[in-house]
Amino acid sequence: MKLIRFLVMVAVILGVIGYFRGWYSVEKTGDEKFTVSINKNKVKEDAARAAEKTKEVAEKVADKVAKKKTMKGRLVTWNPLTRSIVLESQDGTKTTFQTDEKALTTEILSGLVSKQVTVTYVKKDDKLVATAIK
Repeated sequence: MKLIRFLVMVAVILGVIGYFRGWYSVEKTGDEKFTVSINKNKVKEDAARAAEKTKEVAEKVADKVAKKKTMKGRLVTWNPLTRSIVLESQDGTKTTFQTDEKALTTEILSGLVSKQVTVTYVKKDDKLVATAIK
């Protein structure tokens, strides 16, 4: 019984939201007749937006779960053979990172050597893995 009430409540909420979002319209065509028109394009657009927003939120949550950190400094070297970079912080400390092959391409990294950057990284198996460089 609680499940039926819950489903009815969800249907009513979606009905109200859908009406105000323009997913459908109701028109009176006669004394006792109504016509319901569904705007499929609007429903698809809103569904795509919702999927995109969900993906963004999921990525933010995944970043927090993965405990990503950032470090600022000068990119000293980029070794394409070992796929590693060395970052020198303001106090002169040098830190070596492995690079994430998917996120960091040779084109991106070669143009950043000797520049001030912010490295986003995670710790995996006692190694620091750079996932993004800005």
